[in-house]
Amino acid sequence: MDKSRLNGYIGADIPDRIEDEDRRLGFIINWRHMAANYGSGVDAQLLSEQILLCDATEAVLYEKPDPVRYVKGSRPILEAKAKEITEGARNEQDCAIMIMRYMRDHYNPRKGMQLFWGGTEEVLLEKGEQLCECVARLEVALLEVLGIPARIITHTIGGHVTTEVYADGKWGYVDPRCGMYFLLEDGRLASLIELCRDHSIMDRQPEEVKADVSPRFPYEGRIEALKKRYVSAVEVNTYKYYSLADSDRYDYSWCTAEDCVRLGMNEQVHAYAEIRKKVMGVGGGRGKPVIRFTLNDGMTVSEDILFAVRVNGVMAQPRIMEFYIDGSLAYSSDEWVPISELSNCQRGVTYFGGAQGSLPVSTLSDGQHTLKVDVHITPEWVESKEITFFVKKKEN
Repeated sequence: MDKSRLNGYIGADIPDRIEDEDRRLGFIINWRHMAANYGSGVDAQLLSEQILLCDATEAVLYEKPDPVRYVKGSRPILEAKAKEITEGARNEQDCAIMIMRYMRDHYNPRKGMQLFWGGTEEVLLEKGEQLCECVARLEVALLEVLGIPARIITHTIGGHVTTEVYADGKWGYVDPRCGMYFLLEDGRLASLIELCRDHSIMDRQPEEVKADVSPRFPYEGRIEALKKRYVSAVEVNTYKYYSLADSDRYDYSWCTAEDCVRLGMNEQVHAYAEIRKKVMGVGGGRGKPVIRFTLNDGMTVSEDILFAVRVNGVMAQPRIMEFYIDGSLAYSSDEWVPISELSNCQRGVTYFGGAQGSLPVSTLSDGQHTLKVDVHITPEWVESKEITFFVKKKEN
């Protein structure tokens, strides 16, 4: 593909091509969100290479792609995994769907827990992955080592990253995180542009296609999301051409939860929700984070117990949590566990009481007490939760 024919529709030039102010802002917020999520890593670097899908670029984007540039033997782990996954495949479309199924279930090794963001494709294979941008990149890489062209699609306002594969002479939309694809009447994969033009394709799918959807995402709900968001007339869709042959110019360092907080991830998440609500009329905009204790309101305890707090509704775990017992500061968590191995990070949980992780009941009198936590989502944004608990020590 001659990218010179796409000048003015790539990377930082794209906002100038979006006439509607809110849609343009949605594209910009998506860029900021991804930069906060991945720092200087490959998934953020690809932002500058994305190509806008529009009337002026469609014909070029849907031409027959150039052959893959992967150098056989350069990534043996990926080659072995791709061969293992696609054993028994009859054609390129089978390969794409079989790899999609593998990626659909790839969150299972760690039950969906996100250890860190980014990493090489070999790291993504090892840790188990669920973030759509990393899942999409790995799908494209595994197809590339098989000699099958594929590319990354970003639904910039709707907020999802997926793929399109050139299988058996035709581009076809494949969502590896959700396990979704759509067949035309001739049995071949429907492309993104075909779905944008004809939503009824999604309503005419056989049961075996529906059965491939991840159990985490009800089929009807995903179809509604596609129609209202990803293939709607107001969406801004872009393509990214990622190749393992270019790996020497990408940064594959990890981005930790601490990095994401520092880069403004939580602020961007809520700005993103607001603009999506405004442009597409879906979602509730900025939601209030939900603070969950392992200690229930009104609970009676008789001895020191393990206690933890989890914050739902933020993308990156807050750095600082301050705990108060009966109004007095008892503990402040302001340290992160370093990630030296894939197995030692428990994202989303901060233990009260330092290394011991215990509520110091033995130091409290019998009767009613209050426990309050101030969660510093950002330096300017603090959420709090307070509960009552009762102490009744065991008699000797």
